[in-house]
Parts: sequence; C-alpha cells; structure tokens
Amino acid sequence: MRSLAYGLTLESDAQLPELPQLKTDRNARADITVRLVEPPGVLPEVLDVVLTKAHDDGAPWIRIARTAWGYLISEAGIADFAVDRRGREVVLCRAGPGVGELTLRHALLDWVLALVLCLRGKQVLHASSIVTPDGLCAFAGPSGAGKSTLAASFIAAGYPVFCDDCLVVEQSAKAGCFECTPAYPGLRLWDDSVEVLGLRNHVTQSVAGYMPKHRVVIEDRANGLAARRHPLARVYCLNRRPRAAGFDTPWVEPLEGKDALMELVSRSWMCDPTDKTALVQRFRFFASLAKQVAIRKLHVPDDIALLPDVRRAVLADLANEQGTSLDHSGQALPYEPRA
Repeated sequence: MRSLAYGLTLESDAQLPELPQLKTDRNARADITVRLVEPPGVLPEVLDVVLTKAHDDGAPWIRIARTAWGYLISEAGIADFAVDRRGREVVLCRAGPGVGELTLRHALLDWVLALVLCLRGKQVLHASSIVTPDGLCAFAGPSGAGKSTLAASFIAAGYPVFCDDCLVVEQSAKAGCFECTPAYPGLRLWDDSVEVLGLRNHVTQSVAGYMPKHRVVIEDRANGLAARRHPLARVYCLNRRPRAAGFDTPWVEPLEGKDALMELVSRSWMCDPTDKTALVQRFRFFASLAKQVAIRKLHVPDDIALLPDVRRAVLADLANEQGTSLDHSGQALPYEPRA
C-alpha cells in the first residue's frame, strides 16, 4: 500500500489511513519502505546510545541508539523501530504489551518519521504552520507549547493549516527563498481545544490509545493551498507564560543574529547529535535561514480564552512587514489566494 507524506512515497505492509493514498507504478521504487506487520521481536545490537529524552516528570520517553544497520528508535513502553542509516527503511521490531495499531501508527507518523527525514538530509522544524497570502507562517516550540491549537485557531481567520508539529524546510536556489513541503492532513488537539475552537465535527479518531488527543482533519477550501510547496515567510518561536503571574497580553519580540539561530536550532528535529557532518550542515542551514526569514519570539498567555488576542498579535505583526489586510478588529480579511 502506497501513501504520501512530506513529498515522499511510503510503501507499507499496513494501511496508513491518516495519509493520502497513492495509485502509482508498483515497479517504481518508494522513497521509504515501512514494515509494521508481524514484528520480528528481535532488537538489533546497540553499539551506542546517541540521544535520550524524558517527559517533564523525568520518566523515560525516547531513546535513539546506533546499530550496525543504522539506528534503533524507541519510545518507552510503546515500540522499538529499526531504521537504516539513510532513512530508506523503517521496521517495527517490537511493540509494547497491549499497544494497538492506532498507537503504532501515531508513533510512526508523528515522531519516528520526523527523525527519518533528518537521516535523509532534510532540515525539520518542530513546528505547526499555516498558509498566508504572503507565504508560510510557522509556530515553533516544544511539545505542549500550544503549536497545534494556535494553528487551528487561524482557521477562523481564513488561513489553511499546512502542517502539524513537523515542518520540512528546504533552500530553493531556483526560487531564491526557503520553501516548505506539505506534510499530511490533520492536527492533533486536546479535547478542550476541540471544544473551544468548535471543531468537534472534524474529529476523525483518537491519536493514540494512551493519549487523550484527537486527530482533526479540516478541509482546505482555498484551492488546495495546503497541498502545495510554499515559501517560508515568518517563524514564531512560542514562549508560553502562566497567566496567574499577571501575564495576559501576548506580544511579539523580533529576534536576530545568534538569538534567532539558537532558537531555530533548539526547535529543530535531530536524530543523531553525534554526527558532526549533520550538525555542521544544520547550523549552516539555520544560520542562512535566520538571515533571510524574519524570526520572532511570540510570548503567549497560558489561557486558551486569549487565543483571539494571540492571533491578532500575529496578524498585526505580519501586516507590519507583509502588507496583510486586517479589518477593524485585527482579523484578517477573507483569504484570497494569489494567482
């Protein structure tokens, strides 16, 4: 079964209903081969561990280890995936007790694939994004920063959602800008976000068996804009602050030079931080991006009721330099795609 994600063709032995399905020449080689059915149950020998991440409470989350074949990517208690060093093949080695297909697909699509893209030489921001008349607007930040919820709130202002949590950015010599590749349809939202934003009718399924998030798919009515490549116009690095501390007004802070570079690097995906060649390429790429694309720190009150204020702050900032038209309340005027 063949499907499409991030401009790449995936050949899988299991159905991936979250992705657009493809009918292509079976003799043509897929970009990535995925094997999820009947895990072999044998883990490859670990040579050394290159990365570990924990949850906020200190509990183990992700471990990435180098193997003779490539890498072993593991999520504690969920699954272990073996990936070849070039990011061409992904094999489920072992699933945790009681872990179902839905949870395995979530692990594959929503974080393993982001790391595989890195192995393929792609530069990937941990960001959700929307399409505006003047290019792509990205919201970067760690897990729990509110990237998906903020992106979803822009639907009310007429902007299509482009990606959720994983934004592939490439430097285009032909176009003379940085361009972004479409991900796949859908956002992952908590229940309160779904209710506040009125998106209950767009919920397709749960994200995973252990996670009370919903996968929300919203039709792109603006001529399929979310399925095309777009130039990157702005990156907003989210800084979520508690409203209890008296912070109830969002504001946008320009970032330049080293500050902009470090924000971008810290908000990007990396599979193997011990790979010196990949590290150099990563820093050079984001240094170039910071010189050409406006980078902002977006200070956000931790209150979903203030999302309209955050949206107005972003749209006002875009209007300052991009010429976006706003109405009297700070809302974007109806979206009109350029010819």
